[in-house]
Amino acid sequence: MMSFEEMQSILQEILLSQRQFQAEIVETKATAERANQAAERANQAAERANQAAERATQVAERATQVAESNGRAIQAMLEQAATDRLEAQERAKHHEERMQRLENLSAGLINLTVSLDEDRPTILRLLNSNNNKLDLLLDRLPPQQQ
Repeated sequence: MMSFEEMQSILQEILLSQRQFQAEIVETKATAERANQAAERANQAAERANQAAERATQVAERATQVAESNGRAIQAMLEQAATDRLEAQERAKHHEERMQRLENLSAGLINLTVSLDEDRPTILRLLNSNNNKLDLLLDRLPPQQQ
């Protein structure tokens, strides 16, 4: 059998082992807690990163929408400018035609005036008066209508 002292020594070793084991358990628990806290912080960081990525995606989508909208607006403005240019060319053509007709009319009046006989001074005065009035009307027209 074992002596009391041997038993006491074994008990002391068991108590020492038990204390060391409890200390290791406490240390393991603390390490586990720190690991859990680190994992929680990592999860929070990942969540913030996901939220930032989502916001970036939304901003990119909005930028794309704005760019598409601006593209449509620019295309509409270009089409309107082309239409305006065609209309201006058409107005200029009609204006030139009207001016040509007025010039032809003036030339005809001048030819008629020149060909009048001297025995018809009244008609000559009337034609000169009409010619002067026509010249005044032409001078009064704004530059774009001449």
